[in-house]
Amino acid sequence: MVNKDRVINILQRLIQARSENPPGDESKVAKIVVDGMKHIGLDAKIHEFTKNRPNVLGIFRGEERVPGLCLIAHLDTVPAGKGWSVDPFEGVVKNGRIYGRGASDCKGNVAVILEAIRELIEESFVPNRDIEILFVADEETGSKYGMRALIKKGIPKSKNVVIVDSGNFGIVVAQKGLLHLRIKVYGKEAHGAAPWLGVNAIEQSVKIIRELKRRFNGKGFSSVTVNIGKIKGGEKVNMVADYCEFDIDIRYPPGKDGRKILRDVKSIIKSVTKNFKIEILDSQDPYLLKKKDLMGKLKKSMQKVGVEPRIDRIKGAVGLSLFKGKNVIATGFGSPYQAHKANEYISIKNLVNGVEVIKEFIKIL
Repeated sequence: MVNKDRVINILQRLIQARSENPPGDESKVAKIVVDGMKHIGLDAKIHEFTKNRPNVLGIFRGEERVPGLCLIAHLDTVPAGKGWSVDPFEGVVKNGRIYGRGASDCKGNVAVILEAIRELIEESFVPNRDIEILFVADEETGSKYGMRALIKKGIPKSKNVVIVDSGNFGIVVAQKGLLHLRIKVYGKEAHGAAPWLGVNAIEQSVKIIRELKRRFNGKGFSSVTVNIGKIKGGEKVNMVADYCEFDIDIRYPPGKDGRKILRDVKSIIKSVTKNFKIEILDSQDPYLLKKKDLMGKLKKSMQKVGVEPRIDRIKGAVGLSLFKGKNVIATGFGSPYQAHKANEYISIKNLVNGVEVIKEFIKIL
């Protein structure tokens, strides 16, 4: 039987420890995690690659002292933003839900993992092999100080990895690749009353954007899509803009080549102007699971708890492709459509069922 009050309390404390990214500071929430691990007798170590951006690695020791599985969840959240009807950093319990920034994405998942491991220890359960429990920083802005840095350091050691950063008991076996690009277009200044004497970088950018949207106009998982997320340029209304920059988010499915897509983007820009630069802000390859054993065991664990799992292919990115050569899936227990929005919540039912699923999953590994 899951200790419902305890897992609620853990999540409330995690929500109250602000870790918005940007600006990026997971130190308060990491302290709660470290203290919780040490309280139940786990080895816990901090790996920090820049100030106030700790990653926490705990080890649940198995009968064989070799890595068998790594569970990963992230400690940071997006900024709270506006439009909340409750305090986003209180952890309000209301109508069977817990409200707060990070409740579903991803502090609810952190609370689930911590409580599941605690209950297994209280039940005197010992896994066959070591379980690595990894709580990471900086997931919301590209994982530079989190998963990417840890992987370079050889962490985690386990060949089997479950990223717990998804919603409503989906099992993610595929994700689209991404390219985040900043396009910088350079023109020529002139007086706004004589625009023909200049080269307007904003107008050139509009032409490029229109062609990008025409070329990458698909929908769904199997298509290449593009989103224009940010744009700025020019100095003032009566000057021809000699500079404009815009950020684009391209998503592409397994089987597509990100390098070719980047070449296509450059070709589109060159058809409008030769005076430009491209900066790659972030990139991840697409991912498609090949070995099915980990997925099968997680599916069986959910069914035993009475939850019907969904096998998902996601259009977003949770870092599956970062773990080269490993058997990686993602799952999670947040309530659907709650990430990155005002009045974010997780249902207490999901929280409790999530604890049961993680416990059953570890038991049958």
